[in-house]
Amino acid sequence: MKPIFRILPLVYFTGLGLFWIAENYMSTETVNYAAIAVTVLIAVQFFFKNKIAGVVTGVVMGLFSAYMLLAMLSDLVKAEEFTSGTYKFMAFGSALFGTGVLMAVLLAIYHAKMETQKTVIAPTK
Repeated sequence: MKPIFRILPLVYFTGLGLFWIAENYMSTETVNYAAIAVTVLIAVQFFFKNKIAGVVTGVVMGLFSAYMLLAMLSDLVKAEEFTSGTYKFMAFGSALFGTGVLMAVLLAIYHAKMETQKTVIAPTK
């Protein structure tokens, strides 16, 4: 696989984390330390190629995105009427979390296929 499949999901999730931080600060004027921690942990993977951390990040982000997609759809089922706002909500949520699931799958697959560096111990005399 090409390295873009490793970088693109990390850029996407880092951007979502930065948006999460900014949105929390703008709406409530509080600093969300959980959002900062998640964003930093994802951004650190730009510099370190760790197979296990990459697969775990992909799986966790994929599960979270799938959960949010299902939560959005359950809210849609509860809606009594469909307005233009409902359609915008559905389009935005589907695009955001559907892309999140896709990026998480790409990230997990890339790291799962990545070869681990094997340490060769030279025989002693």
